[in-house]
Amino acid sequence: MPRENLDVNDWWMCDHGRYGWRHLYADSRQVTAQTTEGSVLPAEASKALQQTLESSSSTGFLVDPFMTCEELHLVKQLADSMTGSRVAGWLPADGTEESFPGGFTISAAKYPNRKGVEEIFGADVFGSAASTLLNDITSGSVDTVVAFVGGHGFDGAGAEWNAALSSAKNRVVFTTQQGAWSEGAHLVLPATAPLEKEGVWINEDNRAQRVRSCRSLTDQNFPSELVILQEVQAHMELRSRSLSAAGVFRELSESSSAFEGHSHSSLGDHGTPLSQKPAAVGSEGGES
Repeated sequence: MPRENLDVNDWWMCDHGRYGWRHLYADSRQVTAQTTEGSVLPAEASKALQQTLESSSSTGFLVDPFMTCEELHLVKQLADSMTGSRVAGWLPADGTEESFPGGFTISAAKYPNRKGVEEIFGADVFGSAASTLLNDITSGSVDTVVAFVGGHGFDGAGAEWNAALSSAKNRVVFTTQQGAWSEGAHLVLPATAPLEKEGVWINEDNRAQRVRSCRSLTDQNFPSELVILQEVQAHMELRSRSLSAAGVFRELSESSSAFEGHSHSSLGDHGTPLSQKPAAVGSEGGES
């Protein structure tokens, strides 16, 4: 949720942040998991996703810049465990940059974690990797697509990606809103909106900062991606137990040089530049 941080936004909260919550309660909000045969329970959904992945001859993962670094790390673990898988990202259209006296700027980029996606999957994830996956989907050379279509908008991943997803052979879609991109999908799962996320984003200045949900977990009808993806990993025997967002971030920091040394504790309430490594701490009092 928004909170005072003089290192990032001074005393400002832009109108986009103040009023950009109505999508949470829209009639089009995806609130249950569904297969082509109807609604399914969360446990059935994670099992169905596992079975889909394990039966797929080739899988493409399409991630979005609203996902937390923890969610992206879990996707990478899944992709790395599957022969011939590929990962790409989609970006919503930019808005208009606004600058104010004193140096405060509202970015044209209306998505919070492009830098995080690029740190985890590489600089070409929104470029050549995206073009390749788009072509592979439309040509039918990818057997299964797992797409994350989150954010605060109602237009899915944009016209080009929406059309490609609709033509995919087998489609699993995590989405905040119902739309053409999810209609007829093999499996549809609710996605958490940006204001509901727990984890870490990296802003345009490469500053890693924790985000916390503005809604109680008990208010949500469906487990988050952080939970579902770990359940899938457990079904695939890639994970022995589920972790909190802090625990998953610790895994990321141990496997990625860019995140090395960082933890939820070291980021604190105000975050820190990713390049600024914290002082080493003892093993006592670690996060789990």
